[in-house]
Amino acid sequence: MTKCAVRRAGKQTGMSITTAIFVLLMLSGTAAYVLSTTTVQHATSSADLFGARALLAARAGLEWGAYQILQNAAGGYCAGASDSASVESMAGMLSGFTAKVDCVHTEHAEASSVSNVHMYTLTATACNQAPCPNAAPGANYIERQVVMVVGR
Repeated sequence: MTKCAVRRAGKQTGMSITTAIFVLLMLSGTAAYVLSTTTVQHATSSADLFGARALLAARAGLEWGAYQILQNAAGGYCAGASDSASVESMAGMLSGFTAKVDCVHTEHAEASSVSNVHMYTLTATACNQAPCPNAAPGANYIERQVVMVVGR
């Protein structure tokens, strides 16, 4: 009777090793999937955050350009047909960003008006790797561009 008991134990041990290897492979596959999903999720979240900051930097560039036009109308920024300036001293959460503000000035005559209407088209391009726009961007380059028209 002892001989039969020894034979059955040997067969069961071989089956247990196969099951254990299968379970380990399934767990390692699941761990690899979770790790890759988490890595992609963190990269996407970081890119989204930097994209929002770049948009805010571009809007700050527009506000700077509009302020320059409305406060220094006599001969300051964009007094000619076109002008370009770089806003680099951003503070706080925007400290790593640069905004390039391009301006195109056009003058239009209105029928009932004695003076002409001045239109300024401002285009602000903000990025995290100067100069903006960057012709040869590196890794993790983020750029946003916004346009605004100011009339005076």
